Amino acid sequence: MKRAFKTIGIFLSAILLLASCSSDDDEPEMKNSANEGVVYNGHGEAVNSSPLSVFLSEELRLPYWDVKGLGHYTFFSYKVLDGHIIDYLQDSCIVINSIEEFRLAYHGTKTIPEINFTNNTLLICRTHGSDISRLGEVGLSDQGDEYELRYKILHYLDRTSLCVEWPIYYWRLSPKLQKKPIVMIRKDIHIGEG
Repeated sequence: MKRAFKTIGIFLSAILLLASCSSDDDEPEMKNSANEGVVYNGHGEAVNSSPLSVFLSEELRLPYWDVKGLGHYTFFSYKVLDGHIIDYLQDSCIVINSIEEFRLAYHGTKTIPEINFTNNTLLICRTHGSDISRLGEVGLSDQGDEYELRYKILHYLDRTSLCVEWPIYYWRLSPKLQKKPIVMIRKDIHIGEG
C-alpha cells in the first residue's frame, strides 16, 4: 500500500512540475485568423475558405521545377548558384497596396484573387526555421520612417528534427499601410531545453 501511495505521489509531482514549467515558459503560437496565416516549407492550410487564404496557402513556397525542368517562382526571387538556391533563408517582407502591385509581386501562373485594396494592405513576409520551429507572436509598429515587424520563432527542442532550415512565410491583410521599409526583428525562443 505504501508503495502505491509513493508511486502516485511521484506521478502527481511530475505532472505538477510539467504543468508549472509549460504554462510560464512556453510562448503562445500565432493563431491563424481570417486575415492572416502561416505557411511552413510550402505546406500551409487555408485558415478559411476565402480565395486569398486558399491562394496563399498553395503559392507561398520555395521555387519548384516542373517535369520540363522549368523553374517556377511565387512571390520571392531567389539566387541560384550551381543549381542550388542560396538565399531562401534571407528575411524579407513585401508590402502590397494595390491589385497592380499584387500582380507584379506574384511570379506564378495562377490567377490571383481579387482583394479590395481601398482600405487594406497585404503583407507577405519570409523568415526561416527548421521542422521543429513555429511562428509565435507577430507585431507591426510604425516607427516614423519605417515599420518594425517584431516576431518570435519558437523552436521546440523536445521534438525530433531533421535539422534542415526551411522558409516560414507569414501573410496578413491589415488596415492600409504607407509604402515604407519594413525592418524585421526576430527573437528566437527555445522551448524544452533541459
